[in-house]
Amino acid sequence: MVTVHGKPTAVVISAEEYARLTRRRGKLSSALLRPDLSAEDLDTSRSCDTGRDIEL
Repeated sequence: MVTVHGKPTAVVISAEEYARLTRRRGKLSSALLRPDLSAEDLDTSRSCDTGRDIEL
């Protein structure tokens, strides 16, 4: 672990471990088309929050 002023900033790992952690595991479209995935498994709700008021 690398720290800056006592706070964790980075972690040094092997190139092999980095490749394993960043490897793509397939396409999103493939995951969404899985037969065992139903609409009830997905949360498609959205927040009604319109954001904050600003003055220009």
